[in-house]
Amino acid sequence: MSLSSRFTLLVPTYNRPGELARLLRYLSRQPVRFPVLVLDSSDGPAGMRNAEAMRGLDLDARRIAFEPAISPWEKFLRGSEAVTTECCALCADDDLVLTEALPVLVDFLMEHAGASAAHGWYFNFEDRGRIEITDVVYFGDSVDRPDALERVLDFIKRYEAVTYAVYRARVLRSVLEKTLGVRSLLARELLSGALTAVAGPIARLPVFSYGRSQRPSEPYRGWHPLEMLATDPGELVVEYARYREILADALLEKGAGSFDRAQVLRFLDLVHLRYLSRYFTPEVGNYLVGELLAGTPRETMFRGLWPLLAPAGSSLLQQLRRSRRLRRIRDRVAPHVRLPDLAHALGLSGVRTVRERTIEGRPREYRLHRGFLGAVGQPGRVSPAEPEASVLRALNAYE
Repeated sequence: MSLSSRFTLLVPTYNRPGELARLLRYLSRQPVRFPVLVLDSSDGPAGMRNAEAMRGLDLDARRIAFEPAISPWEKFLRGSEAVTTECCALCADDDLVLTEALPVLVDFLMEHAGASAAHGWYFNFEDRGRIEITDVVYFGDSVDRPDALERVLDFIKRYEAVTYAVYRARVLRSVLEKTLGVRSLLARELLSGALTAVAGPIARLPVFSYGRSQRPSEPYRGWHPLEMLATDPGELVVEYARYREILADALLEKGAGSFDRAQVLRFLDLVHLRYLSRYFTPEVGNYLVGELLAGTPRETMFRGLWPLLAPAGSSLLQQLRRSRRLRRIRDRVAPHVRLPDLAHALGLSGVRTVRERTIEGRPREYRLHRGFLGAVGQPGRVSPAEPEASVLRALNAYE
């Protein structure tokens, strides 16, 4: 069977016609073909530009319009309800799906009836005239133990989002419907992934399947544990209470062995305390209390949290990230100076430069950072075949 009869791509968009048009042009240049549903909640002028961008493309694409006030996750659900193929996936309008990976992922789901979703490796990129390929963000093992409780444990213990995996469409619809029972983006993303693990194994295959843009997105509240700890820790607790009830229901419906409801809830509490401990370290706690006593605005407080947790490639970079004084000097004197550029200038980044030509023949420079180069080929890990080439092939068609 052709991929077009088995797979549909859902592209949610909101007031970003330039990004959507670029993604659609990229998809129209691919030899792999499948239906595309554009889930558009843009305001009037942006929606008209989106409709215009879709005309004349060699692409099986259809636009579904929504009211601008619709929440992202409800829009995902409504889009999934329009899918008629067995498999589907989401792709953000400023991200990139590697189409050559799709037949591999869809074939896997066709051959493994119990699996709920499949995805490959994800990389981060940013277009700044040249394209920075900064790191491999998701490349963990499959979540495939036979017991649903064990899969949830594995999923939360080494958490990597599955929002952009290739799903069985019926699983995605069921998962998205249940996520509307919580309110924050954080709870919805965590719950959707955990419910996917309850539904069946989540396969990780050795192919690059998705590129995540590091371009700033629309500002949202309640999207990360650190942001909620800095801005509204009470809501984090309230949301978790809603979240655990929904997840417990799903586990008990699937079959939780000899566990009763009280034991499932206790299990979930312990698992998620472990998850939260990755973020709420003593250093983070000291920082939050100190900034609160100093009267620091909540948004400023949140921005200062990242350097406490972000990995760095050298001890000097670690010091630069963790120094509050240096950050404040940078914010006053040179607010547009970025740490990756500073690291490159100091010779600390481990960047390798590659020069290519786009599909239209234009020269383009890529910077492959240490986080990308170092993740591929780690001892004991099955890496994607020709990883650099597969990523560059996709990005060369993205213009």
